[in-house]
Amino acid sequence: MQGFYQTAALEKIPQIDFIFSWLRKRAVSICLISDFSREDTETILRRLSWHPSTEGSPIDAIILRRQLAPAQIFSRAAQLLGLPDCSTSIALADQTDLLRGAAASRCLLNIGLNYGETNAREIAKAPLNTQLDAIVELPNYLLQHLSLSQQMPKFGFRLSQGGGFLL
Repeated sequence: MQGFYQTAALEKIPQIDFIFSWLRKRAVSICLISDFSREDTETILRRLSWHPSTEGSPIDAIILRRQLAPAQIFSRAAQLLGLPDCSTSIALADQTDLLRGAAASRCLLNIGLNYGETNAREIAKAPLNTQLDAIVELPNYLLQHLSLSQQMPKFGFRLSQGGGFLL
Protein backbone atom coordinates (compact mmCIF):
# COMPACT_ATOMS: atom_id res chain seq x y z
CA MET A 1 0.00 0.00 0.00
CA GLN A 2 2.98 2.31 0.35
CA GLY A 3 2.62 5.11 -2.17
CA PHE A 4 -1.01 4.20 -2.95
CA TYR A 5 -2.34 7.70 -2.18
CA GLN A 6 0.18 9.31 -4.54
CA THR A 7 -1.86 8.10 -7.51
CA ALA A 8 -5.18 6.89 -6.09
CA ALA A 9 -8.32 8.66 -7.20
CA LEU A 10 -9.42 11.16 -4.56
CA GLU A 11 -12.99 12.35 -4.36
CA LYS A 12 -13.95 15.39 -2.33
CA ILE A 13 -17.20 15.45 -0.43
CA PRO A 14 -19.73 17.40 -2.50
CA GLN A 15 -19.72 21.10 -1.64
CA ILE A 16 -16.68 20.87 0.67
CA ASP A 17 -14.88 23.68 -1.16
CA PHE A 18 -17.94 25.90 -0.62
CA ILE A 19 -17.98 24.99 3.09
CA PHE A 20 -14.28 25.76 3.47
CA SER A 21 -14.73 29.07 1.66
CA TRP A 22 -17.72 29.98 3.84
CA LEU A 23 -15.75 29.21 7.00
CA ARG A 24 -12.63 31.07 5.79
CA LYS A 25 -14.67 34.21 5.08
CA ARG A 26 -15.60 34.12 8.75
CA ALA A 27 -11.97 33.68 9.91
CA VAL A 28 -12.59 30.15 11.16
CA SER A 29 -9.51 28.02 11.81
CA ILE A 30 -9.64 24.31 11.00
CA CYS A 31 -7.77 21.38 12.50
CA LEU A 32 -8.03 18.12 10.60
CA ILE A 33 -7.94 14.84 12.54
CA SER A 34 -6.55 12.05 10.37
CA ASP A 35 -6.79 8.28 10.70
CA PHE A 36 -4.00 7.91 8.15
CA SER A 37 -0.23 7.79 8.70
CA ARG A 38 1.61 11.12 8.55
CA GLU A 39 3.03 10.28 5.10
CA ASP A 40 -0.38 9.34 3.65
CA THR A 41 -2.10 12.33 5.28
CA GLU A 42 0.44 14.75 3.87
CA THR A 43 0.28 13.14 0.42
CA ILE A 44 -3.52 13.38 0.31
CA LEU A 45 -3.61 16.95 1.60
CA ARG A 46 -0.94 18.11 -0.85
CA ARG A 47 -2.80 16.52 -3.77
CA LEU A 48 -5.95 18.39 -2.74
CA SER A 49 -4.02 21.63 -2.05
CA TRP A 50 -5.21 21.39 1.55
CA HIS A 51 -1.86 20.90 3.30
CA PRO A 52 -1.34 23.64 5.92
CA SER A 53 1.91 24.64 4.20
CA THR A 54 0.05 25.29 0.93
CA GLU A 55 -0.93 28.92 0.37
CA GLY A 56 -4.70 29.28 0.58
CA SER A 57 -5.17 25.91 2.31
CA PRO A 58 -8.38 25.62 4.34
CA ILE A 59 -6.56 23.46 6.90
CA ASP A 60 -4.54 25.17 9.65
CA ALA A 61 -3.35 22.15 11.62
CA ILE A 62 -3.28 18.35 11.51
CA ILE A 63 -3.58 15.78 14.28
CA LEU A 64 -2.81 12.13 13.67
CA ARG A 65 -5.48 10.25 15.55
CA ARG A 66 -3.20 7.32 16.35
CA GLN A 67 -1.06 9.55 18.55
CA LEU A 68 -3.76 10.60 21.02
CA ALA A 69 -6.73 9.20 22.89
CA PRO A 70 -10.12 10.64 21.78
CA ALA A 71 -10.42 12.66 24.99
CA GLN A 72 -7.09 14.38 24.22
CA ILE A 73 -7.62 15.10 20.53
CA PHE A 74 -9.80 18.21 20.84
CA SER A 75 -7.69 19.76 23.59
CA ARG A 76 -4.65 19.30 21.38
CA ALA A 77 -6.52 20.83 18.42
CA ALA A 78 -7.41 23.87 20.53
CA GLN A 79 -3.75 24.20 21.54
CA LEU A 80 -2.57 23.98 17.90
CA LEU A 81 -5.09 26.68 16.92
CA GLY A 82 -3.95 28.96 19.74
CA LEU A 83 -6.98 28.56 21.98
CA PRO A 84 -6.84 28.27 25.78
CA ASP A 85 -9.46 25.48 25.79
CA CYS A 86 -12.24 23.96 23.67
CA SER A 87 -15.04 26.25 24.83
CA THR A 88 -15.06 28.11 21.50
CA SER A 89 -14.51 25.00 19.35
CA ILE A 90 -16.89 22.92 17.30
CA ALA A 91 -16.27 19.23 16.76
CA LEU A 92 -17.57 17.43 13.67
CA ALA A 93 -17.12 13.67 13.71
CA ASP A 94 -18.54 10.46 12.31
CA GLN A 95 -17.36 8.21 15.14
CA THR A 96 -18.87 7.94 18.60
CA ASP A 97 -15.53 7.79 20.43
CA LEU A 98 -14.53 11.13 18.89
CA LEU A 99 -17.90 12.63 19.79
CA ARG A 100 -17.46 11.43 23.38
CA GLY A 101 -13.94 12.90 23.38
CA ALA A 102 -15.28 16.24 22.15
CA ALA A 103 -17.97 16.23 24.85
CA ALA A 104 -15.35 15.46 27.50
CA SER A 105 -13.29 18.37 26.16
CA ARG A 106 -16.33 20.64 26.52
CA CYS A 107 -16.48 21.81 22.93
CA LEU A 108 -19.01 24.57 22.28
CA LEU A 109 -20.87 22.32 19.82
CA ASN A 110 -20.51 18.63 19.17
CA ILE A 111 -21.91 17.66 15.76
CA GLY A 112 -22.31 14.12 14.50
CA LEU A 113 -22.00 13.46 10.78
CA ASN A 114 -24.23 10.68 9.45
CA TYR A 115 -21.86 9.24 6.91
CA GLY A 116 -18.67 7.33 7.16
CA GLU A 117 -17.82 4.44 9.41
CA THR A 118 -20.65 4.75 11.92
CA ASN A 119 -24.37 4.65 11.14
CA ALA A 120 -26.80 7.37 12.22
CA ARG A 121 -28.31 5.26 15.04
CA GLU A 122 -24.91 4.79 16.63
CA ILE A 123 -24.03 8.48 16.20
CA ALA A 124 -27.30 9.38 17.96
CA LYS A 125 -26.14 7.49 21.07
CA ALA A 126 -23.13 9.80 21.48
CA PRO A 127 -23.29 13.08 23.39
CA LEU A 128 -23.95 15.67 20.71
CA ASN A 129 -25.85 18.83 19.88
CA THR A 130 -27.11 17.65 16.51
CA GLN A 131 -26.59 15.27 13.63
CA LEU A 132 -26.09 16.37 10.03
CA ASP A 133 -26.67 14.17 6.99
CA ALA A 134 -24.35 16.27 4.84
CA ILE A 135 -21.60 18.80 5.52
CA VAL A 136 -23.43 21.30 3.31
CA GLU A 137 -25.97 21.64 6.17
CA LEU A 138 -23.30 23.13 8.44
CA PRO A 139 -23.59 26.84 7.55
CA ASN A 140 -27.36 26.93 8.10
CA TYR A 141 -27.03 25.08 11.38
CA LEU A 142 -24.38 27.50 12.62
CA LEU A 143 -26.34 30.55 11.52
CA GLN A 144 -29.40 29.26 13.37
CA HIS A 145 -27.58 28.28 16.57
CA LEU A 146 -24.86 30.88 17.08
CA SER A 147 -25.74 34.43 17.95
CA LEU A 148 -24.46 37.15 15.62
CA SER A 149 -22.37 38.59 18.42
CA GLN A 150 -20.65 35.25 19.02
CA GLN A 151 -17.29 34.83 17.35
CA MET A 152 -17.18 31.96 14.89
CA PRO A 153 -15.56 29.00 16.60
CA LYS A 154 -12.59 26.91 15.58
CA PHE A 155 -13.20 23.49 14.05
CA GLY A 156 -11.91 19.96 14.22
CA PHE A 157 -12.55 17.74 11.19
CA ARG A 158 -11.65 14.16 10.48
CA LEU A 159 -9.94 12.38 7.59
CA SER A 160 -10.82 8.70 7.53
CA GLN A 161 -9.67 5.53 5.86
CA GLY A 162 -13.21 4.15 6.05
CA GLY A 163 -14.80 5.78 3.03
CA GLY A 164 -12.26 8.09 1.52
CA PHE A 165 -12.45 11.69 2.62
CA LEU A 166 -14.58 12.54 5.61
CA LEU A 167 -14.52 15.95 7.11
